[in-house]
Amino acid sequence: MSSQRKRREKIEKILRRILGESNSGTVIIVEGKKDKETLRKLGLTGPILCFKSSGRGLIDFLSQIHAKKVMLLTDFDREGRDLSARMAKELAQLRIRTDDVLRRQLGALIKQDLRTVEGLSSLVEKMRTENEQQRSPAGSEP
Repeated sequence: MSSQRKRREKIEKILRRILGESNSGTVIIVEGKKDKETLRKLGLTGPILCFKSSGRGLIDFLSQIHAKKVMLLTDFDREGRDLSARMAKELAQLRIRTDDVLRRQLGALIKQDLRTVEGLSSLVEKMRTENEQQRSPAGSEP
């Protein structure tokens, strides 16, 4: 198995875990509307909140959340990491459990290709297409 295929499978496994969390009612927090649209394309149907497009300050935005658990899925760049850390700290004070482990794991796997959540669906599609091309013998007809 190629390292690229292993990497794709790890990414897909993390995305399935995020999907499972979303389907079980975990609130997902992203930075913007395009991030939310991307997660919807990937099949997430649960609650997704967009911080930057909310028009609120961080503390006001977070204080409006009424959930037992929140998954932070901010971008994979420095700004996203810093925002995730600030959110986790504020949510802890509000006694809301946070999870950013999957964001960190996903970020480590995709850092060579992408720094934003909004690019996830196109990256996954590209990787799937490359995988299908590798599985088809050269010169064979479908």
